[in-house]
Amino acid sequence: MGAIQSLWFKQSGGKSAVELKYADILNELGLSDGASNYKRIQESLIRLKDIEVTLTQYQRSQNAEYEEIALTRLIDQIVFRRKVNTIDHYQRKFEIRLPEWLVQANRDGNLFDVSLILMNDLKSYLAQGMYWLVSSYTEEHKVELELFTLAGHFHFVDGGQPIMPVYKIVERITQACEELKQVGFIDSYSYSGKKQGLVDRYLSVVKNPVFLNIPVRSREVPPPEQMELWRE
Repeated sequence: MGAIQSLWFKQSGGKSAVELKYADILNELGLSDGASNYKRIQESLIRLKDIEVTLTQYQRSQNAEYEEIALTRLIDQIVFRRKVNTIDHYQRKFEIRLPEWLVQANRDGNLFDVSLILMNDLKSYLAQGMYWLVSSYTEEHKVELELFTLAGHFHFVDGGQPIMPVYKIVERITQACEELKQVGFIDSYSYSGKKQGLVDRYLSVVKNPVFLNIPVRSREVPPPEQMELWRE
């Protein structure tokens, strides 16, 4: 979302809608050109459009007894252009329309911290804590954490021993990952290492590239997927 905000300032002229090319976002994120990354950006944008956010005190009413709570989205609309009679033959450019509240905030210079908006949309304490923990790895697209270390971080370990059955801890971590995936902060997560216990058992999460402001390392880019695009 940070990349979209940045491009909006550069190219929109203050209007709510801005026409972008896949290459614009790739350059902003430091990603390499190619069909596989076009597809990843398109999928990430669609997930981002579906994220619902709640803004408390979005605008204080004139009557001081009340405050407004806005149920809204980060992106109002995305228009892709697809060649007639095809399924996945997309043009290289598209249009993004930001919601009026975000456009007005940008015009007024009241920039919203999208990270805080997303965090406030997370329901559980564990999901919020994992959000900040994963975000702290600013130069990592994929973050790997040992479950014992992660459990200790969230006080599920006392005196070197888990305070509840291990499967319960794993369930809670999985639920938190699902929340992070639902709001679009991470693309995926997986477990590796030992099948039992917390030691030498690892959680890996892959951040959504739309939220990155640094290049994604080439070794972490998945094998190319076919996505046909044409130039205008």
